Amino acid sequence: MLAIKDQTGWIPPTNLYGLSKPETRDIFAFDMKKFHDKDMSQPERDAYMYDWLTIMVQFLRSLTSSSHTEEDWPEWGEKEQQEVLTLLHSFISIPTAPCTHPIIGECCSLAYRAGPSLQLMNTSLQKCLEVLRVKHNSDSEQQWYSQKLCAIHMLSHLYRDHGRTTGPHSTETLQLLLRTFKQGDSSTRCVLLDCIQSVVVGLGSALSPSYKDILKVCRTQLQDKSSRVRLKSVSCLSQLVSCVWHTLSPSEAEQLLTAVIKTFEGADHSLRIELAHFVSVYLRHSLEDKYIEKGRSKRLTPDDVLSLIHILYNKNPSLGCRGGIVMSLLELVRTMGARWLESNLYKLVRSGVGLLSLSKHGSTDLLLSRKLVVFLLKQLTAQLPNEHMQLELAKHLCSLVITHARQKSPGKEKGSNTGLDTSLTSDQAISGCLLIVLGVIIKRISTLSAELIQETLGGSVEMSGAMLTGSAVSAVAGGLENRHGFCRCAAVWTLQCLAISVPTHNGLLIDWALSKLSSESSPSPDMCAYSLAVASLVRASTCSDLGLPLTKAKSVLAMSEDMLILESVTDLKAKLFRVRASWYLLGALISLGVSFVRPILSKLLTLWRSSFPHSPEELEKEKSGFDSQTLQLQVEHRIGALASLRIFLQQCPDLCSDDVTKKLKLPVESAIAFVSTLPKIIRSSDTNLALNIPLLKLQLYQLLLSCPDSWLEDSMSSLLREVVAQFVQPDSLMPLQTTLAWELTQSDDLVCLDILPYVSMDSELDTILRNNCIEQLGSVECLPGALFQERLNEEDNSCFLHSLPVSRATINVSIRLFGKVFPQATDKHKFQLLTHFKDVVKQSKQNRLQVMLFNLVSALFLAFRNSSSLRKLISGSDITQTGLSFLLAVLNTSNPLLSCLSNGAIARFCQSVSHHSNKQIVTQLLRHIEQVLSDVTKDVSIKSGYCLLLSALHKHVGLGSPQHLATSFKLLSDMAVLPSPHLQMSALYSLSQMCDAGGPLFRPQIHPSLCLVHESLFTASSLESELIRTAGQCLGSLMDALGPEIQGMVRAKERLLQCIYVLKAHHDPVVQGFAITSLQKALLFCPDNVSQASLIPFLYTCMTPDVTFSWVTHAAVSCLRQCVQKDATPVWEIAARNEMQLLTTLIDLLDLHESDHALVRDVREILDCLQHALYSSCLSTWIYLYQRVLGAEQRESGLQEEEVRTAGPEIGPGDQDKSNEDVGEDDEDLRTLSIADFSIKKTKSHKWKTQVIFVQLLRKLFDLCSTDPAHFNAQLCKRGKSESGEFLVTYLGDLVQVVCLASTGSMHDLRLTGLTALQDLIRLFSASEDPNLPGSPFLIQYQAQIGAAFRPAFQTDMPPNISALACQVCGEWIVSGVSTGGQELEKVFGLLESSLNKIGQGSSSKHLYGDIMITLETLSVLGAWAEVYYRSQFPQSSSENDCALSNSLRPLVELHLPQLSVSWFHALYDYSLLSLPSSQLSMIRPQQCHFFTFDSAENARAIYRRHWTKVLKACSLWLSQSGQDESDSYIGQPLVDKLTLILGCVSQVLFFPLSIERVEILFSCLFALETVLKSRWILRVFGNQVSIPSEILSILHRLALAKQDLNTLNWVIKISLVLTHSLAPKRTSSIPQEDFVPYDDTVYELLRITVLTIGVLVHEVLPTKKHMVFKANVSVSTQADILSNVFRAVSLIPQIISPHLVNQVVTPVQLLMINFLNQEEFSEVHTVVLEELKRLLINCNTTQLSTQGDVICSGFIEVVRLLKQRTSRPMLIALSIYMLSRPEYLVEYGGLVSECSSIYSQVLRGRDPSIILITIEIIKKLYTLGDQNLANNFICKTAPSLFELLATPKYQDVLDTVISELVSCLEILIALAPPKANTELIRNITHVLVTKLGSSEEESSSPQVNKTHQVCLQSLQQIGPKYPAQFKDVMNSDVTMRQRLEQAILSSRKRSETSSEEKNKKFTESRTKSTIGKPLNIDFTKFQQT
Repeated sequence: MLAIKDQTGWIPPTNLYGLSKPETRDIFAFDMKKFHDKDMSQPERDAYMYDWLTIMVQFLRSLTSSSHTEEDWPEWGEKEQQEVLTLLHSFISIPTAPCTHPIIGECCSLAYRAGPSLQLMNTSLQKCLEVLRVKHNSDSEQQWYSQKLCAIHMLSHLYRDHGRTTGPHSTETLQLLLRTFKQGDSSTRCVLLDCIQSVVVGLGSALSPSYKDILKVCRTQLQDKSSRVRLKSVSCLSQLVSCVWHTLSPSEAEQLLTAVIKTFEGADHSLRIELAHFVSVYLRHSLEDKYIEKGRSKRLTPDDVLSLIHILYNKNPSLGCRGGIVMSLLELVRTMGARWLESNLYKLVRSGVGLLSLSKHGSTDLLLSRKLVVFLLKQLTAQLPNEHMQLELAKHLCSLVITHARQKSPGKEKGSNTGLDTSLTSDQAISGCLLIVLGVIIKRISTLSAELIQETLGGSVEMSGAMLTGSAVSAVAGGLENRHGFCRCAAVWTLQCLAISVPTHNGLLIDWALSKLSSESSPSPDMCAYSLAVASLVRASTCSDLGLPLTKAKSVLAMSEDMLILESVTDLKAKLFRVRASWYLLGALISLGVSFVRPILSKLLTLWRSSFPHSPEELEKEKSGFDSQTLQLQVEHRIGALASLRIFLQQCPDLCSDDVTKKLKLPVESAIAFVSTLPKIIRSSDTNLALNIPLLKLQLYQLLLSCPDSWLEDSMSSLLREVVAQFVQPDSLMPLQTTLAWELTQSDDLVCLDILPYVSMDSELDTILRNNCIEQLGSVECLPGALFQERLNEEDNSCFLHSLPVSRATINVSIRLFGKVFPQATDKHKFQLLTHFKDVVKQSKQNRLQVMLFNLVSALFLAFRNSSSLRKLISGSDITQTGLSFLLAVLNTSNPLLSCLSNGAIARFCQSVSHHSNKQIVTQLLRHIEQVLSDVTKDVSIKSGYCLLLSALHKHVGLGSPQHLATSFKLLSDMAVLPSPHLQMSALYSLSQMCDAGGPLFRPQIHPSLCLVHESLFTASSLESELIRTAGQCLGSLMDALGPEIQGMVRAKERLLQCIYVLKAHHDPVVQGFAITSLQKALLFCPDNVSQASLIPFLYTCMTPDVTFSWVTHAAVSCLRQCVQKDATPVWEIAARNEMQLLTTLIDLLDLHESDHALVRDVREILDCLQHALYSSCLSTWIYLYQRVLGAEQRESGLQEEEVRTAGPEIGPGDQDKSNEDVGEDDEDLRTLSIADFSIKKTKSHKWKTQVIFVQLLRKLFDLCSTDPAHFNAQLCKRGKSESGEFLVTYLGDLVQVVCLASTGSMHDLRLTGLTALQDLIRLFSASEDPNLPGSPFLIQYQAQIGAAFRPAFQTDMPPNISALACQVCGEWIVSGVSTGGQELEKVFGLLESSLNKIGQGSSSKHLYGDIMITLETLSVLGAWAEVYYRSQFPQSSSENDCALSNSLRPLVELHLPQLSVSWFHALYDYSLLSLPSSQLSMIRPQQCHFFTFDSAENARAIYRRHWTKVLKACSLWLSQSGQDESDSYIGQPLVDKLTLILGCVSQVLFFPLSIERVEILFSCLFALETVLKSRWILRVFGNQVSIPSEILSILHRLALAKQDLNTLNWVIKISLVLTHSLAPKRTSSIPQEDFVPYDDTVYELLRITVLTIGVLVHEVLPTKKHMVFKANVSVSTQADILSNVFRAVSLIPQIISPHLVNQVVTPVQLLMINFLNQEEFSEVHTVVLEELKRLLINCNTTQLSTQGDVICSGFIEVVRLLKQRTSRPMLIALSIYMLSRPEYLVEYGGLVSECSSIYSQVLRGRDPSIILITIEIIKKLYTLGDQNLANNFICKTAPSLFELLATPKYQDVLDTVISELVSCLEILIALAPPKANTELIRNITHVLVTKLGSSEEESSSPQVNKTHQVCLQSLQQIGPKYPAQFKDVMNSDVTMRQRLEQAILSSRKRSETSSEEKNKKFTESRTKSTIGKPLNIDFTKFQQT
């Protein structure tokens, strides 16, 4: 197969094109005979030709590509070129599909570009011109039409691609094309205009002689009925003007501009874009020098262009033209670029607002113009490159507002209580528009707009709110004092945007507004304005975590209560102003939520109750004798009460208990009753009251929508009458239409059906032009209360700018309320309502009919939808038939939106019908639909409506049976083949909905549906965009239905790919979006047929910022996301190979579409996947990317220039180059290309949201690299290698720079993200050492830079969330050990010291932020100090740096310990309170709360859970050290309370181990428990409370039982040991028995822990088993440590247990120890077990127990028993311990002596020298026992064995090893022997020792003989002097023995003398050598002068 790839991104299957090998002949093979075969249908011919043309285009493109060489296609030459052209020429004469015409023309053009000869071009031109000369023939109209279109397309491509090389045929071509306009329809005219445009492009300035004819035709076509023809003519004019601008006369240009401007009227979105492009081209040519000739008028300046815009705007008063002019100005700005916009920005702003002065005051034009001007200014500000430029523009807007906003009406001074202006002036409109744009900018620049508040005070916020004089505040004040509601509400909205963007200043803004409000001397509209401002600010506080201080909320509440006091106010208007302002404030306060409302709920209930009549009698009394003024005041009260009650129900549902609900129902029922009496009141009241009645109804209806259904049961009938009368409007001649129809129908469906335009960057303008009525567009002044009554969205609160007028909003809400009430009504009422609706429609005249239909159908839509969702089904044939007939009648209308709405209503109606009636209704509907669709007399629009109804039934009702699907498909397929495009569109759309709803049941209809889509795409004209859209949507549904099965369906796959190619080639953006979506599905289901090498470049072109259609951009980004999720590496390689700036484009998308959350999410996922796949190979590229995105922030960062210069090593391009030196050669080209991808100028600053995203990407990079420690360790980095040889640690300087820039950013969100990234960097790199300076941290060279990054976060104006995070990061930096002392550590520590001011009542933050933020800040500070305190006491390791850090921190921390300790224990006490269940929080008294308030308790829990463990460790450390000096007689009660608090908090956590969230919490609690138990004075608190230790151990046992992991067991045993050690000294032998307090329960718990621990660590511990082993999955040394602690603890049991329980407890403990000693596998713990066994026996000796012997003897006997079985060293030592502990028991149990003696005798005859040595040592101790009889007994039984071992050893090597100890033991025997036996004993020992003396030869031959000889000789020399008489007798008795001894002594003396001489000689030689051979290093010449 040929390796040819197309821009569509799909590879044609080989079986489709038959190309098995790359031979040119295979490509040329077009079977014309097969093409004309009669058996082949026309769709098959079209598909066959389309396939061949597609292959040919790909082939010719490959020939014309820059990478093509002649070797690739050697067979391509002039002959092949001629064959191809001949074949293409033949296609002109045969009928072809419309979609093939552009491809035929492209093939012909490419053939000339790729071929060696251009001589045949004349033939092609002549062939096309001949076709154009042929006149119309009615007999073969279709063939003639196809030939003409094909020829025109071929001419178009030839002229566009080859231009002047086409020869002298241009004049004739133009004449024929212009003449053909008279014969063609709209499609032909579009193609002709395309061809003329191509001629213009190709010929350029050579077209000058003929431009007037083209100009005339194009101007004529501007009046064409077809929008597409007008679009093509404007496009042609744009190109013509660019080519012949120098030839046009000024009059021609002006006339052309005037004609184009008029074309804006009635233009659709696509045409409007093209018209705006023409105007921008016209204006650009007027501005730029290169288009100016000498003979023309002078070049226009920007001022001249803006004046021209004003003139055009004034001359064309229609909304369409004015909207087009605004769009043209924006297009001009886009064309001229950002630099031109920057230089002319202020001119553009002044010119934009100046457009408002061209409309009359109070006119509708002025109301609509302000919408256009706001849109214009918003789009201009959006094109500014960075936030700082937007800030400067905001300052300029503030100055303009201050200039205009204070233009007051004559005679209306500030403070007067007259009403507002009803007529809007241009100055007021300018002020309002500027304020709205100012609010938009403030939202975009976020916290940077703080400069607009505090700029005049040098950035200080240490001031009161009344002192705020910033430009934004002054501008808002001017707007609030304006006399028109539009300016006032715009100012309030801007102020709310300011509070949302800069929540740190919200408290100051509230103070400022309150001061202005309190300064109003008399009630006036200004009072309402400022109260609305305060309400909006209070509501804005709910959008931020910073919240609102309770004190400010209470001050606002006090202000509202004062305003409700009306006794001293006499003027009615003043009362009304005060009441309205008061309810504004109350409603905003209620929106704060449960925490604020709960304390004032009773007061609110009283207010609501007093605002309405208490009973029907009071209501009747009001009706009978009402006063107009009193009633106005009551209505105002009730409006506010209803609004605030609705806010209460929405924000505080938790407070609606049964009692509260009962009290709230009364005012609601009273309000419903009052509204029913309004008609009578209105007729007899004045106008002012009548104006407030709609607002009262609106508030009531909105309240009822929020109420539970049960509240409406008693007022059902009256409420239904009221709401129906509201939207039916029987007394109105011009009724209002609801705007719910757009909301109830799906927007995507409306786009496909061409009811709504597709989404673009100018969609807001489309909305304005579509709803050319201010009542439909809405405005901010329509519902001022919505600014605080509705739910706010922090991201976008601009919906309030489009609040509908009260009257229209009331219609919408009444329809919604009807939908809620209708399901609750009885069947009788439902029937009456449906009948009434039919009567209303019948009685409505033509001007009311459509409005009534929209209102009624919308109401029924909601009613039936709610009925089905609530399962309150409709029954009764009369109701069903009435409802169905009414809705079916609506389908006969021609309005497509109403048809879609009625279809949805009918589908919901079928859902809401009972199951019995449902089948009948559906059957009846299907029969009726079939009749209508089969009726040829029915109109197309009616049939289209019924097609859509069929799809709605399948979608919502679920007609899933095969019979229904087959019937429906048959009907729709018949409609799809009819010649009407509108009917085809409806049928295909319905098929797509059926396919989506049918699922697998639709499978039989998939193939015929695909054939219908294929045929529609091949037969439809390119102008039928709506039809092609629905075909694309249907294609996507079919692909979803097929799924992965597409891969095995060859023919279906071929059709699908052909359809995708046709969709992609279409010009409509929606169609292109469907094409990309289909490509994405093809990539998923048949990836083998999708070439990413061509798909990725195509997607890239769709994502560039030049694409203004977000529909296309969304689809392209989504498809790219799927590609990179599958495998990102090929995508990256393709982008690099095609020199695509992919990353730059993605960054631009983030900047351009920052408010599009879906697009931003997809782009973030793409970046995540790319980084995840490529970080190891392109690490330098990603770090460079972070630097470039965040680098422009350096100028505005919080770092001072001096700090940047001195903050560590400078990071520059040189460092980047150095860090890239280690990159492998294989990746060099890729890296170079990738870095070149970032063509970002240094002056360009990215949006702060983009910077936040990339800092988050950097944090993810840290996570990705965490798998390889070498990334964070410089020493490992030098030894190791990654995939590319790159490691993060080599870029540490760049990383520090990035995170420091982010940490000091101007935006708070960026700063928070940067501090978090800095925290990650410290954690990851703090342990890395500098390889050049071992022992020195690698981060130490950047400590100044990091320290400087902290400093801005500790400023006094920083919000608590930033301060809290900064304290945490600063604490981690201090304890990381990077800075161990010196100036830098003191600087950072000084910052942490400054945070102590934020603790306590004196903190300034308490007056600016919410209580929960103060809690967060306080706990963060205390947590950071707790970590530092812990680090100062416990170094992380024993290294020099860690110890130095601890020593440096200890004195610094101790200075603040008094304050910190109090705060720590307060925080711990708070946590203990918050640990109570929610039901018991009400028991907390406010005085008990230290760092939180009672109202914020629920929210504070999470904060305390995050920090309390750090505080707990600090408290335990401080407490363990603070009481060391306390006397024994007194323990302070406060310390006891603190200890109780710690134990309580720890116990609560440990008692529920399975609920512990993090393991750090567990270990922190265990550490605290161990720390406090180590202090002796703390344990004295226990006193005689023996239950406390046992409860502690019980909790620990529960913990160990639940966890059973090694670390937990280790902690449990350590704490148990500490506790036992502390209790053990309480018992000594001197304590009387009656004074001893036993801890029996504690021992029991200790034994439980012991058994559990051994059971976890050891497989089997029963003594009957032979072997016990450690668990294999745990470290042996760690288990040995744990077991050692276990035995240390149990050895102390006798000291703390009752005497009568010693036998029961100690006996099994002994056996356990003995059993461990008997196992060789536990050799690691034998030493400890022996020590603790000895201690256990000693402790048993201290007990005053008569049965101690029994206790010890049991273990003694067990040891003896085991030693008889097997002898081991530990058991022998254990035996000696028992024997030596209480030897008197050996006398009592006499049998033990003989058994032990036999054991020792047996050991002495053994083979193991080590055991024999131990035995001899034990025997020596036994010989010296105090009991002489017992010692003599042992001597008698063991001495023979000793003599035997010495005299006749069984193993000589054993004797040689132990002879020294053996002789020593025999010497003891001589000393202990009685006088009678002494001589004999000496004789025997001496004889044996002398016999062991060796001769001189024997000594020299063997070292061991020499050792034995020396030992024996020394022993003899010691025995002789001690016992001279006996020794002399022995020597005299045996002469041989004496001689041998004498000889040995002489030999020993000679040997000693010889050895001393040798030593002296060696010493002398060594001194000589050292003196001669080694010269001194000291130079003695320096001492000669002295």
